Amino acid sequence: RTRCERAQRSQHVPGDFELGDFCKSSPKRPSEIPEITPVHHRPMTESVSTPMPTHGGEYAVNVMFLCSHNSCRSQMADGWMRALRRDARIGVASAGIKSGRCIKPKAVKGMAEVGIDVSDHASNSLRKFSADAFDVCVTCCACGGALDGDLAEWKQPPRLFFDWCLDGPDALDPGDLSVYRRVRDETGERVRELLQLLEDELLLARGQTAVAPDAGSMSIDV
Repeated sequence: RTRCERAQRSQHVPGDFELGDFCKSSPKRPSEIPEITPVHHRPMTESVSTPMPTHGGEYAVNVMFLCSHNSCRSQMADGWMRALRRDARIGVASAGIKSGRCIKPKAVKGMAEVGIDVSDHASNSLRKFSADAFDVCVTCCACGGALDGDLAEWKQPPRLFFDWCLDGPDALDPGDLSVYRRVRDETGERVRELLQLLEDELLLARGQTAVAPDAGSMSIDV
């Protein structure tokens, strides 16, 4: 039986009526037969837990990964960070500076090869998010210049800002996923370095020993 069926069958029929007694007893007039609530109308007794959000106030540090359309490089970075963070201290999201689009199937396939599933990630526009909710902003395609006007706050102190220059695999890949794999691996290395920096900074904030650069208002082009 499914969980729903078990939950539904655990419901009690109103009153003291027992199905076994009813089967053994002599036939009763319709007015004497207790009303039984149909199975599909009975309330569920088990609540379904909602998954923990990937970013927000539950985390000590929140990171936003950006590219133009949130369809490839920023999704790879998002997937790597979710996979590599060791506990719930670092939250992560990704978005497109221009707009959100569908995630490229080859990016999904490339990440799946290293055991990271991004197939259920949403592709979002940056305008759906508030810069105040994030401590770190990373552009993945050297597109930091597009963060101007009302988007300029995403790269302003006290927020840490990194402008990564990762190749666009969609334009360069010959069809064998070789460029997707290279960019995937390069992105993973960048995310590992960023994660180490953030973990060291969290240790410093707690008064523990760590070797890390002063990242108080860091803006790095790499």
